[in-house]
Amino acid sequence: MSEKIVLTIVFIFALIVIAGLAVLISYGSADAEVVLVMATSRDTELGSVLGGGTYLRGDDVTLTAIPADNCYFVGWFLLGIDYSDPSKAASTNEEYQFSVQSGFISMVAVFKKYAYLTVIAGEGGVVDDVSGFYAPNTEVVLKAMPVIGYSFACWMLFENGYETESIPTGFLNDNEHIYKVMDTNVTIRAIFIQNNG
Repeated sequence: MSEKIVLTIVFIFALIVIAGLAVLISYGSADAEVVLVMATSRDTELGSVLGGGTYLRGDDVTLTAIPADNCYFVGWFLLGIDYSDPSKAASTNEEYQFSVQSGFISMVAVFKKYAYLTVIAGEGGVVDDVSGFYAPNTEVVLKAMPVIGYSFACWMLFENGYETESIPTGFLNDNEHIYKVMDTNVTIRAIFIQNNG
């Protein structure tokens, strides 16, 4: 076999090896695409997050939302989504797991503060002390007890220091009512009236 033929065979083999390596490198690069996952809290005073960083495409990611005291988690939202609409959240679980596919993902954890309910009694009676922080839609039983010489009149609701409405009475009886907590701080006062005679 001539030297020229040998060199030709070696050259062809080298080309085959180089082409194979190129395919492997290209395939490996595609599979090993780096994905950046950002996890942030919309309000760090209300809660914090764990997770985020750089991952390989196809990796499983776990993001964790940690509400602060007297706060609750609303949901994980893609950056720029309407945070006021919980139905648009990617997840409402504090621990959110997903598989990364794209080159950049930015998730925002949204938290809210529990509403504070204050229940007080006006002159002529007492109330059960159920004041405190509550999650929205929590049902709280309000109970008012008049002292001798007084009768229960109604429940009055105050928001930001101003009277807003009378809460309908008579759910269980005139002085007992189930109030569904909203997402704002309110004060509810039991009103009593003095009996004639």
